[in-house]
Amino acid sequence: MPILTKSEIRNGLLFLVSGIHPILPYYEILSILDLYDIPYKIKYIYNQVISLKTYEKALDLVRERSTLTHMCGYEIIKPCNNFNIFLDYLRKIDWKSVIDNSFAVRVKKIGYNKINSMELERKIGKILYKISHKKVNLKTPDTLLIVVISENQYILFKLKYDIRRQFGKRSLNVRPFVHPSTLTPRFAKLLTNLGMVKNGGNILLDPFVGMGSILIESSLLGIYVIGIDILWSMCKKCLANLKFLNIFYRDIICGDGKNPPLRDNSIKYIITDPPYGRKAPLYSGNLYNLLRKFLNNCRIKLKKNGRIVIITPEEVKLDMISEKYDKIAEFKTRIHRNLTRRITILKL
Repeated sequence: MPILTKSEIRNGLLFLVSGIHPILPYYEILSILDLYDIPYKIKYIYNQVISLKTYEKALDLVRERSTLTHMCGYEIIKPCNNFNIFLDYLRKIDWKSVIDNSFAVRVKKIGYNKINSMELERKIGKILYKISHKKVNLKTPDTLLIVVISENQYILFKLKYDIRRQFGKRSLNVRPFVHPSTLTPRFAKLLTNLGMVKNGGNILLDPFVGMGSILIESSLLGIYVIGIDILWSMCKKCLANLKFLNIFYRDIICGDGKNPPLRDNSIKYIITDPPYGRKAPLYSGNLYNLLRKFLNNCRIKLKKNGRIVIITPEEVKLDMISEKYDKIAEFKTRIHRNLTRRITILKL
């Protein structure tokens, strides 16, 4: 792994993340950096904010891949629990070197507090104008400064990217076919990041492909994808969704995902959301039996250090049936409004 050098690193790159889960957004960012061998040191993690000492390239990689990061940029003032001290720090900064031709200030409140955002933006903007003599442009500023307020802590950073992601034609309400259990593009892309999926001649398999959400997000990374479903009707709908998005670098197989008809040692990644409903075609009365057969059969299909990311019901733990794998991480998270699932990451 490369060594951090003073000339190449930023002392504080700041990422403002979703509050959907207490750990997953940070884990996703660090997984992306690990995937591309970007070294980092965690400065602090604080209530939807993570600050890293790392290469500036990290901002571009997170912008390109992350699904749970909202904004990222350059840390200016680290968490400060006294507003007057925060203003003192503000006045000591050489703003002429920070602000380009024009600027604006935006306040982002995390959680409830009684602070008036507009008044605070005006107050800080007035201070910066007097110090820097730069123009204020509220509509299209060259420099956007974000003040994060959380539990009486004040943090300031210079925005590089606003990456609250829109999925356009990949959205569920646009695709030709969907199912009530179809994964959203955001969640499917998150799984590819947790699986550390990367192009380079590798193959990704979803053995319970359904409508193809995981294949869609994985194929956009340039990786060859294979999907399996036991129902030909489901395979046809998956193919229609892929064709709608002009995705042709793939194979769809009608078969039993518990025992994929593929060569041994040929798959680098398996990312999947197995069927767990009693009406599912592969349901045999015991979900553990299905998962045990699946994990045993897939072990010989995976390459060395291959990864599996698998979603199961909240109450289902894989510890007793995945002893031949190393468990990297496990998370419980909401997929839909009232639906909580367990995400398990395994490594061969």
